[in-house]
Amino acid sequence: MFLRNRTARQQVLEPPNSPRQERRSEQRLRYFWPVWYSSDGSVDIEQGRMVDLCSGGVSFLAPPGTYPEQGNQIWLRSSYPLIEEGAFGMASFTTIGRVLRDETVGPLQRRVAVKFDAPLEHSPAEVAGHAVGGIGAEN
Repeated sequence: MFLRNRTARQQVLEPPNSPRQERRSEQRLRYFWPVWYSSDGSVDIEQGRMVDLCSGGVSFLAPPGTYPEQGNQIWLRSSYPLIEEGAFGMASFTTIGRVLRDETVGPLQRRVAVKFDAPLEHSPAEVAGHAVGGIGAEN
């Protein structure tokens, strides 16, 4: 009997199977960065991985059993790149939002889409400036 070494598989995010009407009015920043979320902002904080961000909402990957369900209000905290006058920095945000939808993207993760109650100060894809090509943006 031979044991086979398992090789790590690269996770590829694919568009949903069913075509959807685009709901966002601005360019998205495709950005794989940690996002922390909680039902009340202080207890049972979970970490997910951001997929994309605009001033009005975010989508992120969450492990099974810890993801918020559609209609839930959640607190979110994260950051995004900010380029001002040629200098690179990070803009952080803590906000409240409502879960619009969630969908399975693999056996161990769900993608959660959240609409913010109040928009972010910046449009993340715009303030990321020329770094967007390296970070990623979608129309």
